[in-house]
Amino acid sequence: MFNKLIVKVVLIQGLCGIALNGRCETPGVSCGDLNRNIAGQGAKMSVADSRGADDLKKNLAMVVAAISPARMLKLMADKAIGIIDTRSEKEFEIAHLPGAKNIQLEGFGAALAGLSKDTEWVVYDKQPENAKAAARQMAEKGFNAKELSGGIQVWSARKYPLETGAAK
Repeated sequence: MFNKLIVKVVLIQGLCGIALNGRCETPGVSCGDLNRNIAGQGAKMSVADSRGADDLKKNLAMVVAAISPARMLKLMADKAIGIIDTRSEKEFEIAHLPGAKNIQLEGFGAALAGLSKDTEWVVYDKQPENAKAAARQMAEKGFNAKELSGGIQVWSARKYPLETGAAK
């Protein structure tokens, strides 16, 4: 029988194969297989039992990938990515990541209509749950969206580049 708790623990622990009692309870599925499927394309996941496939797909859709500040900095240098800051306009003006758009949670869904689904998006906030909620909403609407691990606090603590002023 497929154990959703195990899937959630594996996902939360960064796809590292941690499972209840150190093993995956799904007959015929190893944690490594499960992780490869989830890491490959969560939306196309095929591991499920006969009773839990729909619930599993819904749960996987709710999982948002995170990106480390170091990886984000490298991506910013290597290619164009979209960056969204969900904090207040005042906080955004004080400091934000270079090139970030300020789209607050109120009205976030409506603002997505003006964004490209062909762009890789990274969302951040000072509150991790806000960034997760925004990235999840984007993912549910077909965007490739990730959350910046640690938000702006970790970014600025590492002395990575910041801009000031109103959104452009």
